[in-house]
Amino acid sequence: MWHSVGQVEASHSIAVRPQVTGILQKVAFEEGEAVRQGQLLFRIDPAPFAAAVAQAKAQLAKDQAVLDNARWQAKRQKDLQGKSFASALDFENAKSLVAETEATIALDRAALDQAEIQLGYCDIHAPIDGYTGTLSVKAGNLVQTSQSTPLVTINQIHPALVRISAPQTELETIRGSQQTGNTLHVQIETHDHKALDGDLIFIDNAADPATGTILLKARFDNADGELWPGTFVELDLVSGVEPHAQVVPETALQQGQNGPFVFLVSNDHVKVQPVITGRQVGNDVVIEHGLNVGAQVVTRVPRKLEDGSAVEARTSQ
Repeated sequence: MWHSVGQVEASHSIAVRPQVTGILQKVAFEEGEAVRQGQLLFRIDPAPFAAAVAQAKAQLAKDQAVLDNARWQAKRQKDLQGKSFASALDFENAKSLVAETEATIALDRAALDQAEIQLGYCDIHAPIDGYTGTLSVKAGNLVQTSQSTPLVTINQIHPALVRISAPQTELETIRGSQQTGNTLHVQIETHDHKALDGDLIFIDNAADPATGTILLKARFDNADGELWPGTFVELDLVSGVEPHAQVVPETALQQGQNGPFVFLVSNDHVKVQPVITGRQVGNDVVIEHGLNVGAQVVTRVPRKLEDGSAVEARTSQ
């Protein structure tokens, strides 16, 4: 386990922009409001686009009438040719007019589809569940597809993500835990002492050479919305659980000519006990060999303490 500071970010953040140019007729929510996917957010004046749809429908109807007549004429020319009352050229010209008008009809249908799509863009709906931010424009203003500023940004915080800059020295341990199939857990304690548990979901593919850190991301359900995008949180990353590991405070560990050791307490006297240390977790050091379960260790070592010194055992407060 190691302690760090992370920054909360939205799991999804979408900038809502207009897809047609027109007068913003309605804003159907309040700034900062929680919205649901599919909820109406904005309405752009649909009148010009409804008129374009009506015009496209009228053009289609007009050309359909032309096509019906062209087909009738082609059939008539075919019948007349069979009775030798019309030339082959007249029949071919009639068929060409039918083909040309059919192509025109196809263009009319495409134009109608496009006009209906543009009309549909007049109502702008929420693409995701989330919280709305600041409005960049009010009802009555002109909005354009070319504008750089979104109408509003929606942040989804259920779940929320936390960005963590981990020391590159921890990378081997983190990746090793992942490769063995272990889920790496991240724990946050909120200001009201509520514990939040999340899972590590992302390890960047390169370390930052300027800082010697690597970016991690953890995901939290954030069902009650305690985590808010942009805020900083203190967290602990648990890379694994060793239920039988022997751990001593860093202050208990001493360095001698033959390596690290601790002072064991037995019968009110101390004894030098060589140990083999593992990794350090915060202010604690893992002892891999040299200590038995339940052993008493001097955690605050006086300057003149030596092997065989008499001591009075006290429980740490």
